[in-house]
Amino acid sequence: MSQDTVKYRNWIRESFGGFFSPIIYNLGKALIQELEEEKGTALIVKQVEKFGRSGGEATRKAFESQGKENSLDNYFSEMNNGTSIYNFAWEGGVKKLDNGDWVEEWNYCPVAEGFKNLGEEGVKIGELFCNYIDNAVIREYNPDYEYVRERSLNRDGLCRLHAHFTL
Repeated sequence: MSQDTVKYRNWIRESFGGFFSPIIYNLGKALIQELEEEKGTALIVKQVEKFGRSGGEATRKAFESQGKENSLDNYFSEMNNGTSIYNFAWEGGVKKLDNGDWVEEWNYCPVAEGFKNLGEEGVKIGELFCNYIDNAVIREYNPDYEYVRERSLNRDGLCRLHAHFTL
């Protein structure tokens, strides 16, 4: 790996883990402190889902403008094309199952690492983000799909997400 490649990978990892995760954490912590646990947590989840839906909508619109079918295969081929930041700054990968479902398994994620670096409270708030973001994205991309988070990197040592058709 060239020096430039290492530098770019580290920049992505630092941006997600050192900037993005602390923003989510500090906003979440303030909401919980201000509104107390139940209401603060509910508002965090609501906002994470809103954020995720905006990403799913952007992906759907981009695919529509390119004439691409709204399918899991197209969604994941974009993520698995070798040029995605997920192929570059995350460790693990995406694979298609024989039944047409897709599974992501990550043993390194800069976002999860960023939450972990903030301590147990960071992990707790990070879990709220990670538990809801991917499903919100895919549901807005296509409401017939669902993303189930089966394992947590910071809790289980592996992030495992399972995407499938809901009908």
